[in-house]
Amino acid sequence: MKADPKVKESQQLREKFEKRIFEKPGETKRHEDYAEFLKSIDDPRGEFIELNLAHEDKRMTREHQIYNEIRQREILAKHGRKWLGKLADFVLLKSQPGRDFEFKPGCRLWWWRGWISGLQTDELTLKVTQVLLHAPELRFFSKLVIIDALNATCDYLHEWGLLDKIRELDLAYGRITDKGAMVLANDKSLKKLAALDVTGNQISEEAIAALKKAFPKVGIDEQHIPMVPGSLSRAAGGAPVPRAAGDDDDEDE
Repeated sequence: MKADPKVKESQQLREKFEKRIFEKPGETKRHEDYAEFLKSIDDPRGEFIELNLAHEDKRMTREHQIYNEIRQREILAKHGRKWLGKLADFVLLKSQPGRDFEFKPGCRLWWWRGWISGLQTDELTLKVTQVLLHAPELRFFSKLVIIDALNATCDYLHEWGLLDKIRELDLAYGRITDKGAMVLANDKSLKKLAALDVTGNQISEEAIAALKKAFPKVGIDEQHIPMVPGSLSRAAGGAPVPRAAGDDDDEDE
């Protein structure tokens, strides 16, 4: 069956707009142009991008912020599962009538100008990592929050090649010891890292010093909270979970 010429033309234009964005993602005008194009072909992602962009305006009134956030949730409820691509299977509950976009426990997302920019999860598997590395929907993925991180988490991040995409890595209130901290300190792929949070783990001052030496330009949150067997981890309620999609954040839904 021959492809519809209009559909083919729309796809070509979509790819052209996205290529321009990938070349200079910081240029707001390119995102605005893409949003206008998507709206012209009745693609709801156009409005979602506009809402994301509007949320960046610090002058926005509280009333407008509330409307913006509600509208984003409405759009995600209808179209979000499709936009997540393969990631949906790992972060969303099974689809049910009227409940197509509900997160699994411990999972959250951050959005940036219509693209997935961050993930919070309580489990990092090889399959999830492959999606984070290769899915086109995660072209601007840069923030990872792991609930109750372990030494194995550090090993996985190192072995599976995910670290070179991350700018913000939150491993706070997990069960990481010096062993896991040294895996991170010795990893040379953390070229884009700007913030690392290892607060509340079982890491010695020596290992913290090694992290700071390895990443002298990185902001490292490392308040040492000694933990003993049976004490609360973040997943069990030992500390508040960082704000995620749905909260009042610059990159929320």
